[in-house]
Amino acid sequence: MPTHNELYKNVESATKKWPKVPLARRQLIARYLAKNAPTKYTFLGLGIPIVRQSFKSLNVQDYSDSEQLKTFHMWWMKNTTFEEALLSLYWLETLSVDKLIKFFPKIIKWSNKIDNWAHADGYCSILAKIYEARPDLLKPIYSQWRSHKSPWLRRLSLVGIVYYARLRDQHPDYKTLMVAVEKLIHDDHYYVQKAVGWTVRETYNIYPEQTLKFIFSYSKKFAPAAWYAVTEKLPKKHKQQALGLRKI
Repeated sequence: MPTHNELYKNVESATKKWPKVPLARRQLIARYLAKNAPTKYTFLGLGIPIVRQSFKSLNVQDYSDSEQLKTFHMWWMKNTTFEEALLSLYWLETLSVDKLIKFFPKIIKWSNKIDNWAHADGYCSILAKIYEARPDLLKPIYSQWRSHKSPWLRRLSLVGIVYYARLRDQHPDYKTLMVAVEKLIHDDHYYVQKAVGWTVRETYNIYPEQTLKFIFSYSKKFAPAAWYAVTEKLPKKHKQQALGLRKI
């Protein structure tokens, strides 16, 4: 059976084959991904298809679960390059829910390195799978994160509940979602506000009547960053009603 060290070296080797990208392209990607919030990651400017193809070339299925976990946990924790860190998130995407739960004590530690919206969204897609199956694992953590000094943990505590409602077979109750939103509706961080809007939008997709009442009631309280996401999928009639209430 191939070892953890072999897999780690293969990951390093795959990234060394990546093409060099002109500085202007790297700067463009950095401005896009670090907009409104600085990040400690550096950017290579690579397209996502290149990074995903590199991951596929690793044939991780040839390694034991424990060797995979050791490799990609270490890779995530050590890496400071945005695209290289994505490889660990792509590995999480390959895991069954049962394995995500099994590896949860390690996976949850990855949250401390989230400092940009793209990594946050990829990580939230994983957290939401875990939350759907075992909400008891994440509810107390999310409750703590909503008061955390890190805006990224506060963002995770919202988006990580359902991510996209259409991807869930089971949904949290309406109260759970709205309690989370109300806790952070006045947060002053741009990406937390984007998460507020995201969560309200997805809640509408599950509980439209109740959520519409909430939107009308809170129309003046949503920050501009949240407002767009809150209303973007509303029927035209309801969007106009919400906008009218917001202007009063």
